[in-house]
Amino acid sequence: MADIPQYPDSEITKAVGRSCKNKQGGIAKLYLFSYVKYSKSLNLVQDQKVITFPSTTAYLYEAEGISFSESTSLKNGGVEWTQKLDFTITEANVSSEVYKLPNKDYSAVILDRNGNYRFIGMRNGGEVTVNASSGTNRGDMNGYNISLTAKEDSQAYYVPTFESLFNVVVPIAFIVPTAPTNLRFDEYTGGSSILLDWDASTRGTLALQGYYFYVNDEYYSTVNSSTAIAIRYLQPSTNYSLYVRAYDSDGNYSAKSNEINITTVSGGAYELRVANDFGYTESLECINI
Repeated sequence: MADIPQYPDSEITKAVGRSCKNKQGGIAKLYLFSYVKYSKSLNLVQDQKVITFPSTTAYLYEAEGISFSESTSLKNGGVEWTQKLDFTITEANVSSEVYKLPNKDYSAVILDRNGNYRFIGMRNGGEVTVNASSGTNRGDMNGYNISLTAKEDSQAYYVPTFESLFNVVVPIAFIVPTAPTNLRFDEYTGGSSILLDWDASTRGTLALQGYYFYVNDEYYSTVNSSTAIAIRYLQPSTNYSLYVRAYDSDGNYSAKSNEINITTVSGGAYELRVANDFGYTESLECINI
């Protein structure tokens, strides 16, 4: 028998790639759940199929742009499979679970349109990254781009009896509080201070906790037991933009209220201007300090 030539790892560049997308066939459903760590030591697989699995709750996600790919590379003298799942959740508040995804390792099961379930990250779990597709604050987001990447010693296993092995749950719709409305000037309180108030927000999924108040897009104060705040130490010849957000018991906050803009003048007076729904401002009154 001829000797088999040996090559250093650095000379091997060929890999196997597999992918499928949810366009013209592809992926029909996506399930996510916390990685079951002890599954690595259990005899769960036979002939590349998962035949048993510890009791686990899997969350069914409504998602778009789902894609799954697998590739191989050499590592420590063996073959490592990189399994990568990408998808987009288009509504920011469709699930409270989405906020928890980056905090732990997850596994996933996908159902392709041929009726096959595939198990991603079964042995080692996968790392999840979550990015807002737009918006800078949780209450402003209109979508999430999510990736799950797993490093496994095999390609994704098939799960022919997924319905009987897993407890499937549709995540509860999560709603942040409504934005406060009718932020308005209440009274001049003397010196360089004014009092503002607003109409209360409505709770979302969680109990309403209070309000965050902002001055010039920076956090100013928290109001817990009322719908009014005193703004103090206004400086002369300065522009101020004021608004408020509601927040719930878990810190999730609403979109911002209408804005009030204040322009102080050097002569010890300031003019109060309120932006309205028609895109222009109304001058309410001028107060001498």
